[in-house]
Amino acid sequence: MNTERAWFWSRLAERTVEALRDRQIEASYRPGLEEAREYILSRIPEGATVGYGGSRTLVELGLIEALRQRKVELLDRGRSDLPAATRSDYERRALTADIFLSGINALSADGRLGFIDCYGNRVAPILFGPARVLLVAGANKIEPDLSAALYRAKEVAAPMNAYRLARRTPCTQSGRCHDCRHEGRICSYTVIIDRAPRPGRLEVVLVGEALGL
Repeated sequence: MNTERAWFWSRLAERTVEALRDRQIEASYRPGLEEAREYILSRIPEGATVGYGGSRTLVELGLIEALRQRKVELLDRGRSDLPAATRSDYERRALTADIFLSGINALSADGRLGFIDCYGNRVAPILFGPARVLLVAGANKIEPDLSAALYRAKEVAAPMNAYRLARRTPCTQSGRCHDCRHEGRICSYTVIIDRAPRPGRLEVVLVGEALGL
C-alpha cells in the first residue's frame, strides 16, 4: 500500500474509533492484517463456542482457518462439505455462542454500523444473544456519514455479494440495485446500529487494508 493511503486510512480510522467508543462500542485500529488477526484471536479464549457470519473479510484475514486450528468449539458453517441441516443447526446455535464474528458492510465515520443480510443469521446474533460480538472491517468500508454507508452497503457490497454467490438477480446483470422481488435477492434485512445498549458487548476492529466487498 502507498504511504499516502496508509496515512489517510489511519487518520480516518482513528476518528471513527473515537466515534464508535462514544456510542458504547469498543473499537481499535490495527494497521496490518497479521496484527489484526492476532489481536482478534487473543480476544477468543480457549474452549469458547464461536459462531460467525458469512464474510469475505474474515476469510481474507485468515481468521476462520486460524480458528480451525484452535482449541475452540467452532460452529463452522462455512465448510464446503457441511450438510445443509448441520449448517442450519450451526446458525441457530450461533445465537447463543460465547463469541460471534462478522464483517461489516459499511460504517460511518461518526460511528454507526450498516448491515444487509439475506436470512438474518448474521445480523440476529450481532443484535442479541452471544456474550461478545467481534466485528471486523477494512478501512475501505468507512464512509463519511450514514447515508453514504447505506449507499455503499446496498449499491456496492450487495451486488458484488450477489455476484459472488452466483445469484441471477437484476443487480448481477447491471451492477446496481433494482430493489427487486427476485427469489435470489440477498438483501432482505437492512440493519443500522446507532449505539450499543450494553458497553463492552460489541467490539469493532478496523484494519488499515482494503478488505471484503
